[in-house]
Amino acid sequence: MTGLAEKLKQYMKKNNITVFDVSQATNISVMELYKICQGECFPENREIVEIIANALGMSPFDKKQLMESYDIGFDGEANYYEKKCIIDFLQRLVLRDQDSMSRGVKDDLEGESATESKEVIYGRQNIDKFIQILLEKQKKEETEIYLLCQPEYEYPYQILSLYSDTLNLKISHIICLQGGQSYEAKKYNLDCLLKMQPLIMSSSDYQVYYYYDKQESHFHNLNVFPYMVMIGDHILQMSENYQCAVHDWGSEAREFFMNIIRGYMKEVTPMFVMKPGINDIINTYSKAIDEKICGVVPVKKHLIFSSMLGSVATPFDVSMDYFNVEGEMGKLSRAFLRRNKELENEMLRTTTEYKGFFKESWVREYMETGYLADPYYKYCNKIPLESRLKVIETAIQQIQEGKIMHYMLKPDALVMPDDLYISCFDNVQVSLLFRKNNHEWCFFVLYERSVTDAFFHFIDALDHSSMVYETEETLWRLQEIVKEYKSADSKKEDEER
Repeated sequence: MTGLAEKLKQYMKKNNITVFDVSQATNISVMELYKICQGECFPENREIVEIIANALGMSPFDKKQLMESYDIGFDGEANYYEKKCIIDFLQRLVLRDQDSMSRGVKDDLEGESATESKEVIYGRQNIDKFIQILLEKQKKEETEIYLLCQPEYEYPYQILSLYSDTLNLKISHIICLQGGQSYEAKKYNLDCLLKMQPLIMSSSDYQVYYYYDKQESHFHNLNVFPYMVMIGDHILQMSENYQCAVHDWGSEAREFFMNIIRGYMKEVTPMFVMKPGINDIINTYSKAIDEKICGVVPVKKHLIFSSMLGSVATPFDVSMDYFNVEGEMGKLSRAFLRRNKELENEMLRTTTEYKGFFKESWVREYMETGYLADPYYKYCNKIPLESRLKVIETAIQQIQEGKIMHYMLKPDALVMPDDLYISCFDNVQVSLLFRKNNHEWCFFVLYERSVTDAFFHFIDALDHSSMVYETEETLWRLQEIVKEYKSADSKKEDEER
């Protein structure tokens, strides 16, 4: 019996509701409902489950659990969890104020402990407070921080992300990920990515390096203090349960532990590359083309998940007019555009499948403003209405010809930023463009395979999900937008005459 069937039977029995009662309220046959409740058949779509839940008068909590049971049964537990993690990650990219944590602490580094080179700290609360005190004492132009710890201990990530607004933090983080393709390994690695997200979104220079090992053999052995946080010249070695820490400080202690970190750095691999700023975005993407994308051409699938229509829908002449501005930025951007267009043409010629997913709200904002929601808009010209229409009409033509399939996301299907862009070349290279909490644009290239697999599988399956409109409806909605703005433009011209 499926989890969905079990939950339905339990709820109906508890509330003394029969299959006949539900059938009367939903117009679903008694036989079909009986088979669903016995686990002999699975509902065709989510809408049927919602209808049943509403007919049963379920509370929001019970309904959410029932829908989750359906999603697990439909996707499979492993795929469901992958999908849930990616959705959570995208939701957390929506910018938030970081005012939820208090920063007022007293300087407790005094008395006897301040004159000694080593001390022991007991209790997680005291360790948390101690980390905060160390950050308060940082006055340098740039503070180097090294983390050798797993994300189960979330406090350092939260407090470091908070202090990154006022301190210039350069953070190097070494973590151990689970190797292999098992469900448990993928789940653990995705959990790590989610727990690191406060630092990913922060203003700090944050780089993560990983190696593979079994968590049990690595951390449940005789290492009394397997975790370490180094802030300037202060080193905290922490127990596995974060209930005890040894504090060392001074140049000799720092050099000793830096040698340990240098040893790790010889064995680790970057989990991602994250570059802020316009020039860094262009340079990093160019490097990604050289190192990753060109290495996998021809690709089987190129996926674009974005608030906007992919650049492949923008004719080259429109792009060049958009970036036709003076100065080094205009020159750099136009050179990059030419190179990117060459790559796109090669992709269109060789790629087996090209899919793009976008939001209607972005299309309408683009039609209203004449600007793209991208890092370059302040350097660019406003796109005239004629060219804006040309972009939408190009997307329509591509769908009709079957070359590139564009799908419109349903309005409430997914919480995500209005200026997010994700590109997947097979499951080998995944890049994201988004704004960090300081509103600075960031280009984020993922390398770790279990994470790139999860992003790829999530986006690749979207066109078969209830999150997007089907091809015909996407096409119709785009055509209606074109008609609407052409009509408004024609009316405006008549009034001017």
